[in-house]
Amino acid sequence: MSSHALQNAQRRGSLCARPVEGGQEAAASAAPPGLLAFSSGFGPTIAEEEDVDPALALLTANLPAIRSAQTVPEKVELFLRKLEQCCTRVDFLGGESHALFQAKEMKRRILNELTIAICTESACLTSEVSSAICSMVAANAFRDIPAPASPNAPEFDPEEDDPMLVPEWEHLRLVYELFLKFLESSAAARPETPKLYVTEAFVKKILMLFYNEDPRERNMLKGILHKIYGNFVCLRRRIRKTIEYIFCGVIYDRKGKCNGVADLLQILGSIINGFALPLKDEHVTFLTKVLIPLHSSTHFNSFHDELKYCTVQYVEKDGGLAWPVIKGLLKYWSKSNSMKQVHFLFELEEILDIISDRQFELALHAVFKCIIKCISSQHFQVAERALAMFNNGIFFNLVKQNKATIFPVLAPVLNRCVTQKAYWNSTILEIAKHLRQKLRQIDADVFDNALTENKRKRKERQESRDDREFKWRKLAELALQNPTAAAAEGEADDFEGGAHMPSTARLKRQSSGTSLDGFEGGTEEGDMATSLQDGQLPTPQPLLVRRKSLLPRNSLVQAKLASFASEAHDGDAPSEPLADEAPADGKADAGDPLLSSDEAGGGMATDKDSA
Repeated sequence: MSSHALQNAQRRGSLCARPVEGGQEAAASAAPPGLLAFSSGFGPTIAEEEDVDPALALLTANLPAIRSAQTVPEKVELFLRKLEQCCTRVDFLGGESHALFQAKEMKRRILNELTIAICTESACLTSEVSSAICSMVAANAFRDIPAPASPNAPEFDPEEDDPMLVPEWEHLRLVYELFLKFLESSAAARPETPKLYVTEAFVKKILMLFYNEDPRERNMLKGILHKIYGNFVCLRRRIRKTIEYIFCGVIYDRKGKCNGVADLLQILGSIINGFALPLKDEHVTFLTKVLIPLHSSTHFNSFHDELKYCTVQYVEKDGGLAWPVIKGLLKYWSKSNSMKQVHFLFELEEILDIISDRQFELALHAVFKCIIKCISSQHFQVAERALAMFNNGIFFNLVKQNKATIFPVLAPVLNRCVTQKAYWNSTILEIAKHLRQKLRQIDADVFDNALTENKRKRKERQESRDDREFKWRKLAELALQNPTAAAAEGEADDFEGGAHMPSTARLKRQSSGTSLDGFEGGTEEGDMATSLQDGQLPTPQPLLVRRKSLLPRNSLVQAKLASFASEAHDGDAPSEPLADEAPADGKADAGDPLLSSDEAGGGMATDKDSA
């Protein structure tokens, strides 16, 4: 190849030495035609096409090794030229031609050489070289995440589906290793480095790569992001805010699926572990507004361990946050997802291991109400996990200290499960039987008194229920003796809300012994019982209805309406308001169907207006 062609190739390749401003379109327009095989990334891509000689010449140009240079300026010049070569991306989906194979091998050798040079030639890491390294990483790593082939395609499930691997991972891995070595070097510790090269936009693009399905790339990105957070203090707030933005998309957007939530939570776990005390308000807000609502995500099972670690770290830092975290768990407790309930029980147990006595007293009733529901769950894994919590020594000591409050609610459930064999799984029955024996060993008197008190309360509730049913049956018998019962039944059938009015058929069913537990007497039950004992029927209350067919007639209203209609027909408006011409005694005729409900209530509206 002529020297002129080589110079042109080097000039065209210099476009890759820095990220192209304007995004993907600008990069495509700046690169020479025939070099872009696909649109992702900043640098040009060598494809299996006929016109590839310039880019191949750039990438496969035999440059001397960096260690062979004698002076530092020569090494810096070689460093820059080799970084410029690595900005060219190779299409791993273009086939297996000899030219592509040669380009892949050459780029792999150059990246390995540069990684070694960063560790051994620290004097070469000048400001210009640092800028070229960041540009090379951007050219190779920053790309569009491929979308699903169909918008209706099911989401990626890491437990069921195989991830979509990055084709160019052979080169991308070396790029990430080179950048990681650069972040660990002394050049990254210089104060001007983050301001000029590792900017907020650069970090944001790195975080967006966590949406990728390839776990190998996300694992490398975790180390890079951790190094950036540790070295560059000025970028820490931006990193936390970007992670918060990603998590909010997962919480509140049904389609906001991020494959790297577990990886980001691992990074957050180490960040939370380094928080200074007392915790800042923004850190507490991040817990209450982001981490706790993250329990409601439909993808919770894919990152529950990492999320549990973060919440427990917060409680260890500040014990006063235990009750807010427990309230959040109970708020987002699943009603139908049994595996999510098991994960919540694990997290609840770890929080109770480190909770203070004061916080436990606040959460006592709510926690054991939830645990009792889980013990009674028909899913054996949920019940087994809830019973296994009592094997924890710290939790069992808390139960001992609060036996007077816990035994009255826990003992009846265990006793019913064991004596009546109310559970279908024999293993759960054996565990419940063993737990009942352990609780009796703590204090048999308190345990037996709790069972006795529960029996007494059940008996009282049964007696109250029987007494209520007797009163309703007595009321039904008295209502059947009313001669107007048939007429009332007809009116109730015509009424749209007739279910609230007693019909003869319903009264007969009530008198035959049908339970009416759904109709609670409330505060009027005592008065009703007194009336029934005296043999008198209680005075019925007026129905709050506005059906004209059920309201009494009023001759005054009919006369006024007729007068208004005649005056309107003649073109004259009524001269006086309707309320001013009411009768002096305030009584209305009971035969007018056009009377409004306010007037039917005994002239209340007129009295109110006049007052």
